[in-house]
Amino acid sequence: MTDNFRQAMFVMLVPVIIISHHWLETSMTSHMAVQLPLLVFVGALFAGLLQTYSPRLVVFGQRYRISLLLYSLFTISLWMLPRLLDAALYQSSIAFLKWLSLPLAGISLVLCWRHLPFVLRGILHLELLATLLRLGWLYLIAPQRYCVSYGINDQQQLGHVLLGYAAVYGLFLASSVLLGGRRAN
Repeated sequence: MTDNFRQAMFVMLVPVIIISHHWLETSMTSHMAVQLPLLVFVGALFAGLLQTYSPRLVVFGQRYRISLLLYSLFTISLWMLPRLLDAALYQSSIAFLKWLSLPLAGISLVLCWRHLPFVLRGILHLELLATLLRLGWLYLIAPQRYCVSYGINDQQQLGHVLLGYAAVYGLFLASSVLLGGRRAN
């Protein structure tokens, strides 16, 4: 992505996410499958912009790549817990942590990604695919609600969406492997 495109995306996405956060939190599907990835993506865009203007961040990402990776994986995994989504709806301190920690997870993931070994990046891609499949399946077959604020139908709809995300992501991974996609630096 070019820097101008990153800047335009960042400038467009931040106000949209902030303005529409009440709408995005009305259903479990939009909350977990739209808002949370968008917050991580905004952080990733911001990190891409920061790296172009501050070359010291590249060195920082190389030096602390494991710590940055562990932070981002822990944070993203933590926000997949349905009870934490409930807490973010009713407690402003938890909501503030969501709005702070997820963009920071996107920033840390971008800063460390190019410095990770190729095999580890492949494992992380496969683990993301497996997590989408596991959560989608779990939300589809669960006999009870996991989020108190959302109904069982919304939970099952989220399961379908996560399985759809997994299918699209799996096709993307397969095509990049089979067609010899360019290597990310």
